[in-house]
Amino acid sequence: MTRSLPSAIAELRLLVGFLGEKSQHDWWPSSFLATTSDAFLQPVFPRTTLLAQYHGLCEAARIVHDERVGIGRHYHLYRLPEGLEQSMAQAVSAPEFAASVKPRLTSTESTLARLAELAETTNEPAEGPVLVGAFDTDQLNPLMQRCAGHYQAAYTKGYQRFPYLKAN
Repeated sequence: MTRSLPSAIAELRLLVGFLGEKSQHDWWPSSFLATTSDAFLQPVFPRTTLLAQYHGLCEAARIVHDERVGIGRHYHLYRLPEGLEQSMAQAVSAPEFAASVKPRLTSTESTLARLAELAETTNEPAEGPVLVGAFDTDQLNPLMQRCAGHYQAAYTKGYQRFPYLKAN
């Protein structure tokens, strides 16, 4: 990935989040990235519409992930260390981020195609929570690629999978 790690993880969150929303695969009952949401939020958050959508989507996905994976001595795509969370929010606020990511969130097909580009292929048939490895800042890029592979497989094959990382 050529972009910064916070930008790459924020993009992954948006891709997975979009696919998990109510009108796509219905993993969580939100529609923050729907066209109607954009039209509703634009007047209220004209310069930070994507950031508002990002925060709403992340919270909806975090609730479901926490229910399935649990809260405690591990991390998942929507629950990461605070410093990284702040860096991701800053990345999403950048105009060039929105310009590069928003076009990928227009359809299930385009979003799945981008997710496949970021994913490390997995053939593991597990449904539900899946341990991907131990959280390591230096290895976070390949760990996130593994997570992307699990999400991509789940969305493609029609089941729910929640990759997580063991905290040190």
